Amino acid sequence: MELTALDKGHLARQRVLLVEDDVQGARLLTMVIEDLGVAALVHAKDGQEAWDAYSSAAEPFTVVISDWNMPNMTGAELLEKVRGVDRNLPFIMITGRGLIDSAVEAKTLGVTAYMAKPYTPQQIVSKLLDATRGG
Repeated sequence: MELTALDKGHLARQRVLLVEDDVQGARLLTMVIEDLGVAALVHAKDGQEAWDAYSSAAEPFTVVISDWNMPNMTGAELLEKVRGVDRNLPFIMITGRGLIDSAVEAKTLGVTAYMAKPYTPQQIVSKLLDATRGG
């Protein structure tokens, strides 16, 4: 995916909280997101670690990308906590649950975007741009 100068400038202002317990998934997401030149990327291994990072961040995150199924606190539970503080923060939910019911449930919970596994680097970029631009 070829990024425009406008896309690159927009991405350079993003502070991303990435929540993924799967090592391979986290590695792919980190590589793709870092290659985009975001301002900051913090990786948490589960929802509780993410909530701690979110709550103590010196500068607020501009987007959360979270897996759904994780130990300690699920992505849905994290989303509920985040929405209690910020109803508008872009939140992208990633899951291996490819069912239509899961996508409907994610929207009901208030996600900005939903991405089913497996996904491509282009899908990650597209969802990140759409979510942070409000589209």
